Amino acid sequence: MKLLMKRNLFCSLIVAAAVLCGLTSRAQSQDQSGTPPYKNSKFAVEQRVEDLLSRMTLEEKVEMLSGTGFESKPNTRLGIPLSKWQTARRA
Repeated sequence: MKLLMKRNLFCSLIVAAAVLCGLTSRAQSQDQSGTPPYKNSKFAVEQRVEDLLSRMTLEEKVEMLSGTGFESKPNTRLGIPLSKWQTARRA
């Protein structure tokens, strides 16, 4: 019984530490004005993409990919406008 209680306490502490680390890293990833990295051109493209994808829900990712024709749907929560894609024309 005591072993089970210790194990549950240990698991709870691990989860709490993971949550706190996640909150800390998210807070540190914004500049002084509170602008997230995906909106800040001073960050590398890889960092911006990683930050944006980490903020998007699975539903939002699917929604962006399920646009009509050559358009992606906007994401108003994250401030991402509608995007229009074009194919390259051959000369």
